[in-house]
Amino acid sequence: MATKDFVQNLRDQFLAGGFEFTQPFCIQDYNKIGQSKLPTFNRDSTLGVLIGNTKTLWPAFSKYVIENEEEVLNSDHPLDMFVEATVNSILANVNVPYKLRWSTDVGDKFVHLQSLAQISGLAYFNTSCYLCTHKVYGPWIALRTVICFDMEFDIARIPQYVNPFPEGDKVLKERTDLIWKAGSVSHDSAGIKSVWEQLVEIRDYAASFLSDPLTVRYPEEMIRYHYTRDKSILRNIIERNQ
Repeated sequence: MATKDFVQNLRDQFLAGGFEFTQPFCIQDYNKIGQSKLPTFNRDSTLGVLIGNTKTLWPAFSKYVIENEEEVLNSDHPLDMFVEATVNSILANVNVPYKLRWSTDVGDKFVHLQSLAQISGLAYFNTSCYLCTHKVYGPWIALRTVICFDMEFDIARIPQYVNPFPEGDKVLKERTDLIWKAGSVSHDSAGIKSVWEQLVEIRDYAASFLSDPLTVRYPEEMIRYHYTRDKSILRNIIERNQ
C-alpha cells in the first residue's frame, strides 16, 4: 500500500475513534531537535504519525466510560486507558512493524509533542503560553501519541505553521508568567488543578483570533476533566446513562 493511502486509512480509523488528527511526519526531522530520539528502523527517511484530538474525543471517551464503568472508575488514569485501548485496537489490524511513544512517557522515550506538532505542520507551538495553536481549532487540541512505522516517508512534508495570533503574544506571556514564574505553583497535576480556571482563561484568549471560538471550544465537562481529572465528572456521565 502506498504511504499516502496507508496514512489515509489510519486517519479514517482514528477519526471514527474520536481522534481528529493523524498527522504524518518524517521521524528524522524530529530527531534533529529532540533530545530523545524516535526509532528509525535503520531507514534514512522514516514515517511517523502524530495522533491528537479536538473536542470530538469527548463523546467517544464518554461512550467508553459507560461501557467500561468498573475499569474506568478503578483506574488512576481513565483517559490514558481509553487512548491506549483505542490506539492498540486500531493498530492490531496494521501489518507494518511499529513502535509507540505516549504523551505520558518519560526518560529516553519522552517526546516533546508540542515541538513535534510544529515540525509536522499540525499546529504552531507558542512558547509565550506553551500551547499549540491550530488554524481552525485554535488551542483547543491535545496531543496523545506518536506511532513510528517501519515504512518509508515518501510523501510531501506539510509546511510548518506561522503564528496565527502574534498580536496576542504579549498578553499570553504576561498571563502565563503570572501563574508559573512566581514559583508558588508546581507543574504537576496538583499544581495545574489549583490554577485550572486561570489556564482556561489563557486558552480562551489564545483562541480569540478565531471568528467563532465557541464552536471549537471543549465542552465544559471536558474542560474540567482535562485540568482536574475529577472522577465525579465520569460518575455523572454514567448516571445520566442509567
